[in-house]
Amino acid sequence: MNSKNTIDKKFIKQQCDKGLLKNIVLPNSLTAIESNAFSGCISLESVEIPANVMRVGAEVFMNCENLETVVFKDNTTGASMGKIVGEAMFFNCKSLKTVLLSNDITTIETKAFYGCNSLKTIIVKREIPPKLGDYVFPNLNIDIYVPQGCEKNYQNAKDWSVYTSKIQPIS
Repeated sequence: MNSKNTIDKKFIKQQCDKGLLKNIVLPNSLTAIESNAFSGCISLESVEIPANVMRVGAEVFMNCENLETVVFKDNTTGASMGKIVGEAMFFNCKSLKTVLLSNDITTIETKAFYGCNSLKTIIVKREIPPKLGDYVFPNLNIDIYVPQGCEKNYQNAKDWSVYTSKIQPIS
């Protein structure tokens, strides 16, 4: 990380090349992640993205083949700044199984999880369905959990209608 509260891509690449990045919790002071910041980091297995991250570039974790779990931390300040899961952010993360999306995710852009063929569970904590781009998920065999009482909101939302049978309440 550098003094601008963004990721130093050169440093990250060095750490990835050495196999030193496996399970990372990004610091709360982080406010932005540039495009391709972790792309191709084969050693990466899990990542926790803090609530303060408001700007995310494209293809941030593309081709992180061993990435299994992603957690977007909840914004607990009450601020209403929406977050975006960037275009092709997790494209081709073949081992990704579970994603927890925070309550302030408002948009999931095109191909955000495309090629994540092991993806089985998406937990969306937002009561209002986020806007979906094209080809967001790799297939229709994903269990989607949403806040209890909000299932119909998702099932009736145009972007989510193809997943109607997969939407169920968080228990």
